[in-house]
Amino acid sequence: MSIVIRSDQLMGNPPKAAPYAPGRQLYRANFNDGNKASLAGEVTAGGTGLVVAPWEGGANNFAVQSSTVVRGAATGSINVGLPLLGIGALMEWDVVALPANAPLYLDLFASTIGGSPDVYRLALNPSGNIQLYQRVSGTQTQLTSTAPVAVGDRVGVRWVGGLLSAFVNGIEVLKAFTSAVNPNGYARLSAGSSTTGFAVDTLAIDIY
Repeated sequence: MSIVIRSDQLMGNPPKAAPYAPGRQLYRANFNDGNKASLAGEVTAGGTGLVVAPWEGGANNFAVQSSTVVRGAATGSINVGLPLLGIGALMEWDVVALPANAPLYLDLFASTIGGSPDVYRLALNPSGNIQLYQRVSGTQTQLTSTAPVAVGDRVGVRWVGGLLSAFVNGIEVLKAFTSAVNPNGYARLSAGSSTTGFAVDTLAIDIY
């Protein structure tokens, strides 16, 4: 048996399930306290070792319905995000419903909340799979093939130390090596105007 302890010093490639040291930024949120027309302005969960912060973004872009995050009333592209300050991060969500027509993106290190910033992203596709991408200077590049995902799975995207990874139920299923995006900015949910029908829940963001 081995025991891994994460110190309060920065680590180049921390183990995914290592214990957390005091002072790390850790966001958690579920969405079971009632429907909301807009996720923007809502705060993440409080608790021991957690950072509480409000979601930033356009009003009504994303809504909370039936204890999950869904598309709001806004048309066009939609984004909400939380600030990321660190040298790496892992973001995870539960898939409650797959998107229709176009992907829902889980973005790390977006340099702005809206618009088309440089970003690492996991695409949750209507066809029931995920892929990893990066967008740099306005050009989006697919970095990996696909991996299957289904309703009820927990999906995650992590970048640390030059390794971009996708997880399904805690297991790494895709990876690419890249350091093209500056590791700060926002963790986002992002979608285009034709992305509908999705629902996600139970956010966790761990900032290394």
